[in-house]
Amino acid sequence: MGKRRLAYEINDFREGFYVLLNVQSNSEAIAEFNRLIKINESVIRVLITKDEE
Repeated sequence: MGKRRLAYEINDFREGFYVLLNVQSNSEAIAEFNRLIKINESVIRVLITKDEE
């Protein structure tokens, strides 16, 4: 997806890198990933969804 203009300014940023990850994992690993990504200062926004198959 790459570097794109943000829909609106976030923390004085107007551009950012969009990344899409598709993973299969257990809920504990997803929770740990979410915890680690939230403390990473270079990540300004994250969205994790569950795919119902």
